[in-house]
Amino acid sequence: MSLGLHPDCQQRLIEKIADLLGDVKVKNGNVLVVDSYMGFFELDSVLPESGSTRDFLEQYIGETPTFRFMVDTLAKELEENLQYKSDAASTPLTNLEGYKDTRAIARRLVDDFESLPQEYSLTISFTNDFGQLFAQIFDEYELGVSARILKHTDVFDEKFPHPLPRTLLGLSSPKEWNLAFAYFQVKVTGFISDWQNTAPIEQAVSVVKSFFGLGIAVRLYKINQKGHQNMPFNLDSYLTIHRRTSTEWRFEREAKLDASLAKTFQGLRLDDLEGRLDSDSKKTDWIINQLRLIKPAFEDNQQARKIMLASQWLLDSYSGVHTVFSFLQTAVVLEILLGDKARSDLMGLGELLGNRCAYLIANSYKEREYILKTFKDFYDVRSQIVHRGRTRLGFRETFLLFQLQKVCSRVIRKELELLEQN
Repeated sequence: MSLGLHPDCQQRLIEKIADLLGDVKVKNGNVLVVDSYMGFFELDSVLPESGSTRDFLEQYIGETPTFRFMVDTLAKELEENLQYKSDAASTPLTNLEGYKDTRAIARRLVDDFESLPQEYSLTISFTNDFGQLFAQIFDEYELGVSARILKHTDVFDEKFPHPLPRTLLGLSSPKEWNLAFAYFQVKVTGFISDWQNTAPIEQAVSVVKSFFGLGIAVRLYKINQKGHQNMPFNLDSYLTIHRRTSTEWRFEREAKLDASLAKTFQGLRLDDLEGRLDSDSKKTDWIINQLRLIKPAFEDNQQARKIMLASQWLLDSYSGVHTVFSFLQTAVVLEILLGDKARSDLMGLGELLGNRCAYLIANSYKEREYILKTFKDFYDVRSQIVHRGRTRLGFRETFLLFQLQKVCSRVIRKELELLEQN
């Protein structure tokens, strides 16, 4: 598979890059001087302004894809092939051995660009009781073509080698796979930079967030509130990235997760349903059944994508440190799943969502009336935040937030059940 750039477009890129390389400078022996490569921003104007090629590149890399790829590829190449020298003065790139022929360098860069997308595997560990119990039940559980849960095995260790010990400012940083826990692994395609989080990392993080949000919704997980605010961070706040080559999965780097998300991930525990799951056999059955319920959300269809997106927002509502933002994120969950702009313009968004939600999940007339009343109160507060700039929630509004988070979970579960039936 290749990007499919038109030969004329490739030729224009080669000519433009060869010209820009003459301005590039290197300091400390192998570090690009930032100001010297700013002209590479012009490269994206060479690409088609619209169409499938532009769409693919934004999906594979993100904004300014040509600039990001060319600069990051060149920077990584210099770092790997040349020695860092703290006292080396700034010098033109073309003074370095192997970089005198700017046209040859440009052609090589464009050839690499044309070879996109690359395939990556991003892995995060479950350092909790779920991860421990899963490793006793399964070797692997496939959620979809690009997501799976698996335990550590010799085959896993050989296929996805952990990074070798590194030294940064004299501090050793050894990394190893933990034999006691299971791992969540996502496959993505595109281009992952060594210095910035490009689109494939954002895509992988979204899938991870969706899985954990789904887990909260179906009560596979609960957030361990006790001590959660003071929980320390550890190495499991990182995604471990491997890139597929022609012969192996090669370790690339680690991507640090957002701090609030990392804390939420580390605070997740297997939901014991208020003590009803009081044995490993009951917990095992519960895990199997909830994974089976979640699995259809990883299929590639419109309703599944809505459920995955809503689950991300549900997790975000638990991850935030500001309850006002969590309040709005909870509203977004319901608007994704139950919203309808045309009809909401006629009867009001809160009333529309309240009716749809009440008739979807209520088990009695009394519960239906309670949900309708709760929605009215919820959207009154939402309106105060959005239209009046309200900046804090009182006890009543915070309790209302918790109630709506539970409602969101029930709606997601109901949508999963409908998806499974279909």
